[in-house]
Amino acid sequence: MDKGQGLFTRGKSWTSIPDGLVGLRHVFPDNDYGVTTGVLTKQSGYDVECVLVQNQTGGTVTKGLAYKFDWSGSDALKAVSAVAAANEVADGIADEHLATTVPSNSYFWLVRRGPTEVTTANATEIAAGDPIMTAAGGKIVEALSAETGTVFGRMMAPTSAADTLYRAYVDFTNVRAGAAVPLLTNVTAATITLTRAAHGNHVITLNRAAGITVTLPAATGSGVCYTFYTGTTVTSNNNIIQVADASHIMQGTAWMAQDGGDTLVAFETSGTSDTMTMNGSTKGGIIGDRIDLIDVASNQFCVQAWLQGTGTEATPFSAAV
Repeated sequence: MDKGQGLFTRGKSWTSIPDGLVGLRHVFPDNDYGVTTGVLTKQSGYDVECVLVQNQTGGTVTKGLAYKFDWSGSDALKAVSAVAAANEVADGIADEHLATTVPSNSYFWLVRRGPTEVTTANATEIAAGDPIMTAAGGKIVEALSAETGTVFGRMMAPTSAADTLYRAYVDFTNVRAGAAVPLLTNVTAATITLTRAAHGNHVITLNRAAGITVTLPAATGSGVCYTFYTGTTVTSNNNIIQVADASHIMQGTAWMAQDGGDTLVAFETSGTSDTMTMNGSTKGGIIGDRIDLIDVASNQFCVQAWLQGTGTEATPFSAAV
């Protein structure tokens, strides 16, 4: 079998190449190019688009880190420099099959689109399917809490450790500098199921007079906060916020302003609380209400709510899942 020798293989770097080849684009099958004998192992049915570039970082290039094109001279799109800071616009990932680091001024394949391996910046779990963006040093973090940044791909496998290579699908061919990561979700449908990637550390506005049922993602101890704002007072049914399954609980307090005067009443969760129900009157659900739910541990959310009530105020907490 032809494994693609010479320049048309991955996992290697070259101190020199024929004239005119720097900047060459090539599409490789997603194989394991670390195999030295026998048939290459197919890793997926995807293609991997790469560009042949020169290391002009001033140091060595390390596999699985993000790098950017050097736009300072005539070799733009052909030479790369280091990604130094978080949120920088990167242009590709150094070939994850490299056996060693790439010396200064040597040539290597930079992955532009397709499956590759990226290096995590910290031990915070990133779930498979979650979007990713650059961190300092060309490493990656989950793109969920930054106000601005450049999302360039999604994880293909969950992460659990820092400075470790994990599979991801990347696409640097359509990256927009400073692309905003949305920080507010306006909900008008009767139901919504949240995900950490799409809604973590964001504001979720509840805007339906007939009520909305919200299902939280699983709690893992990520520290992610889900903030809810009541934009429309409930006039029928309820606003309901519930956990993913019966193994989860909420722990905390709801503070409710009484309509009879400048007084406040507080309601604590029980050991089994897993649902908040706001009915637009005695249990909150009035425009201006705010609820914070923080993923503090496996199967556990910390809840703090600032609500308004009418009539005889009552606890919004129950065990209903």
